[in-house]
Amino acid sequence: MRQPAIAMLLMLCACGGKDDPTEPEGDVVEEEADADADADADADADADADADVEPCTATVADLDPEDAEDDWFYLDTLSVEFDLRPEASVEFGLVDESGTELDIEVTWDQETYETAYIAAALTGNATYTLTARCANEATATFGTSPFGAPLESDVSSLVGRVYELDLPNATIAEPPGIGSLLGLFLQSPLLASVQEATEDSLTLLVAQGIWDDDGVPYQDLGTGTYPLPAADFTSAPYFSADTDLIEINYQSGSTDVDIPMHEMHIEGTFSPDGSMLGGAWIDGLLDTRNLGTLLSVVPGDDDDAICNYLEGSFEVPCEDCGTGDIYCLYLKAFFDDAPAIDGLVIDPDPLGTGG
Repeated sequence: MRQPAIAMLLMLCACGGKDDPTEPEGDVVEEEADADADADADADADADADADVEPCTATVADLDPEDAEDDWFYLDTLSVEFDLRPEASVEFGLVDESGTELDIEVTWDQETYETAYIAAALTGNATYTLTARCANEATATFGTSPFGAPLESDVSSLVGRVYELDLPNATIAEPPGIGSLLGLFLQSPLLASVQEATEDSLTLLVAQGIWDDDGVPYQDLGTGTYPLPAADFTSAPYFSADTDLIEINYQSGSTDVDIPMHEMHIEGTFSPDGSMLGGAWIDGLLDTRNLGTLLSVVPGDDDDAICNYLEGSFEVPCEDCGTGDIYCLYLKAFFDDAPAIDGLVIDPDPLGTGG
């Protein structure tokens, strides 16, 4: 008679020894409540942030490059112009032809903040789409020129090529307003010869040239040459090189004057086939000491005659030439695309100095 009672007791113990699995514990209920509260708070914060965003009211007036432009230089900065200063909610985008978004860096015109400048890592022979959104949306799909595309041959194929840098017709961006004045004395082309080229470095030799009656340049054997130190060429086909000094010779009648340029910098990009040098420019400190006697409007022929004249007439002051002498003007000049001259070979020592 005792067996049924024992079995009943065991059943009661089994039922009372384990919680009902369908019944949540108190901690779980509290965690779910906390999660719901956090979600509500995040939603409220997002709504508040959206409410705080100031609507963009400026109109996109112009994009550069324009839509369908097909010869954009890959290193040039893109720009977006607005009719007034846009709010912080303005948006920009740049994608390649596959639709991949490119990283961009945006800077602004510091005077009006109505023009945005957009820098990005573009390549040659490629298509991109620039988008700007404010009160309206504007897009421009454009193509880049061949400059910036990989070289078609080994870099050693550049060795021996000579490129014509048309200095007399270069655009002088600095100093502002007096480019035409300085251009009176920069009347000869510069010839840049590739001496060595590897995957790591590029070595140039710069000489002064003369044009024949047909406009074909050849080396001026009455002037010296300037071997530039090896330049970094790891970003081929782009290069930039520097040298302490070159001298540009000016001749007119009996006048023969050397015009030193200190701390000269030159850069450019070779076309894929090596036949052209694009986006080339130079800058440096142009020494004015020998120019005073060349301008009839400048009183006197002292070393500082040009500096005194430019500061008094154009408010353009001279600066240190890097030697402590305050006789230099900062010069920056942009060249048109420079062709390689077939058959031209530069004599590295035309004056026979053995240097």
